[in-house]
Amino acid sequence: MKQAIQVAADDLTNTVTICRKSYVHEAVVEAFEQGKLNGVKKSSSGRYPPARQILAEVVSAQPTR
Repeated sequence: MKQAIQVAADDLTNTVTICRKSYVHEAVVEAFEQGKLNGVKKSSSGRYPPARQILAEVVSAQPTR
């Protein structure tokens, strides 16, 4: 996770802290830390779902505050 945020921060010419707080949803960080992103299953076609779909599902599963 840290490496991905570093790459995004570099691309956006931001610091890692600013990038994480401004662009990375906390639900994604929590899901990564809990290993939930490792359990994604391939579809019947043998492909993984697009990353945007996986992340949208993680974020939408969060209870509203």
